[in-house]
Amino acid sequence: MYEISLNTNIISADDSGYEITGMINPEFHNDGDTDVVIQSQVIAPGQSFGAQFPDKVLRGTVSIRFVEAPGVSINKVILHFGKFIGAYTNPQTGLAYTLEQKQVIAAHNSKCN
Repeated sequence: MYEISLNTNIISADDSGYEITGMINPEFHNDGDTDVVIQSQVIAPGQSFGAQFPDKVLRGTVSIRFVEAPGVSINKVILHFGKFIGAYTNPQTGLAYTLEQKQVIAAHNSKCN
């Protein structure tokens, strides 16, 4: 079992190379009042687009483009996603790591990078 943090980003401008590397199961929600195109998929206001890949971490970028329309004033996509923190349980014992054990692992990993 692993620890994952829940994160939120707000997107309000076009981006042909929005970075998703390291994200887990991102969900893009159109909270504006215009359509938005994400990876060639049109997302209407109030709708969502999810990139769900169980047990996988994404790598790469996505294209985000807000559709221009008369009278539209709000371009807003709320992105929720997970980020890997580290192992929660010891695979040999099945028990949760203590805070001290996590600190030792983190210190060891920082020397390996």
